[in-house]
Amino acid sequence: MKNHIKRIAAIAAAVICAVPMTGSLSASAATQYKMHRTYVISKKTNSGIKSLKSVYTRKNGLIDMGCRMGSLGGNSLTWTTAQKTEFNWQPKNNRCDEVGVVVSFTNKTTNSAAPKYMGSVKNTYKLANSNMTDPFDVHNVVVGDITSELSGARLTNSYDGLTAMDALKVQVFVRDMSNCTYNSKPAVKVEKYLRSANYDSLNKNTICGLLSSDINNDGYVTETDATAILAVKAGRYTDLTVFNGVSESKMRTMTN
Repeated sequence: MKNHIKRIAAIAAAVICAVPMTGSLSASAATQYKMHRTYVISKKTNSGIKSLKSVYTRKNGLIDMGCRMGSLGGNSLTWTTAQKTEFNWQPKNNRCDEVGVVVSFTNKTTNSAAPKYMGSVKNTYKLANSNMTDPFDVHNVVVGDITSELSGARLTNSYDGLTAMDALKVQVFVRDMSNCTYNSKPAVKVEKYLRSANYDSLNKNTICGLLSSDINNDGYVTETDATAILAVKAGRYTDLTVFNGVSESKMRTMTN
């Protein structure tokens, strides 16, 4: 046990040292936001999904930061108003038989108890096989708060905020679950992981922890996501929202 603790401490120290402390900004100099994402995931390998309509309602306190299509492809139309996003999707070849992310919606808020402020997704869909039920899962995560997602804190609204341990958990994901290289470095491709086993057999807390680790929402979890968390912890940025939609290479520049 002592050796195990020493190894964990060594990894944490290495991650923290990877983020320069120069050019720091005061965390109190600007509004601090929490970033949230709602993922709509096709979870059945033989769902025969022909179309999907998602109505995403943002509750009071959430500010829309846009949506991103997953890698399943197809055609989509999106309408966004102050409190609602309507998303219509038709998969490629008029049929989806893959596990993967259909779309993710990103929001930010200043509310510390944000899970109760998260929007809800109501899905209606057409299936090639009318006997298929529950072809989608919806996951709401607090981006960057990996330890809370892994513990299932979203069920009890007991999030603990950004910590060095969150950055460590990202590194552990990359070390233990890497399934590809991204910019010539080990990485976890989220959708490849979702397809690596029967979706319903995967631990939901692990899925939410992995989704929460993708800081810039590019579909990959890398060590750069860990350094982004520590850049905020070091005071270089007020919060993680500055990384949303930023490329891996730019995020690496921002955290070096």
